[in-house]
Amino acid sequence: MKPKINSILMPTLIVLGLALSACQKPTTDDTATDQPKDSSAMNEPSDSADSDMTAMTQEGAKTAATNPVIAELSRYRWSLVDAQDGSKRAINELISIKDQVALNFNQYHGQDSLNYSVGCNVMSAGYQLQNDTLMVKDAMSTEMFCEDLDAAENKLSDFMQRENQIKLDSTNADSPTLTLTAQDGSTLIWSGRLTAQAKYNSKGETVFWAIAADNKPCQADSSKECLQVKPITYNDEGIKTGEGDWTEFAGTIDDYQHDPDNDEVVRLQRYKTDDKSAAKDGYAYVLDTVIEKSAKNADTN
Repeated sequence: MKPKINSILMPTLIVLGLALSACQKPTTDDTATDQPKDSSAMNEPSDSADSDMTAMTQEGAKTAATNPVIAELSRYRWSLVDAQDGSKRAINELISIKDQVALNFNQYHGQDSLNYSVGCNVMSAGYQLQNDTLMVKDAMSTEMFCEDLDAAENKLSDFMQRENQIKLDSTNADSPTLTLTAQDGSTLIWSGRLTAQAKYNSKGETVFWAIAADNKPCQADSSKECLQVKPITYNDEGIKTGEGDWTEFAGTIDDYQHDPDNDEVVRLQRYKTDDKSAAKDGYAYVLDTVIEKSAKNADTN
């Protein structure tokens, strides 16, 4: 049976992004016509963070100093490597899709939080780490229909909401190993990859983009296809307040898999980088989460 978790709708997920995943608030223009029309203007940073940013950073540093394991966990994005039940048999529902099973740890406003997903809904929760015991509490989830991922999602959700013993092996700093073991002996083993924040040594800025299902030939090289994107702005309540014009994006978005069948709204973290070739605008982009999918609309002109 699927454990009981609180459901949150899309506006709440957006608010969660503004409050948690962002260190800065996106601009909230009153009309769509005020949005920039070209990709370079679209990617200009939004307003600088308010005083909450300082408090958040100080609280996060205080937590990290208290428990360095928590700080280390949050430096990586964790991908599933192996999953076994208490009898050492493979948990096939998770093993068959292990490349898309993800776990992330975060530190915001002095609160330790994590999120996990099998590639459909994103489940978020607070957690405590006492000695070597990980305790997850107050889980919330997005509410999308997952079809054949439902069984895997149930398995992961059930496992994560138990008390699990945690073992972190950072011998290989580029690819550490995290092992979670439940009281019944079932085990999930994860491999870590540095987060963009750790990689670029800076806080990410949250932006929201609509991404069209249909790509188009790139203007600079018609032999290649470019994503068609437009910026979207939301207020602090998660209500959309504006959107820009469609424009091509010739760069890449880390962790993003383009969906040719659905238009999407995504929440991204972007990081200032000296590598101008990375996204051709001086930023690196990392997918935070997909917050909306809908049947594709060809009107991206």
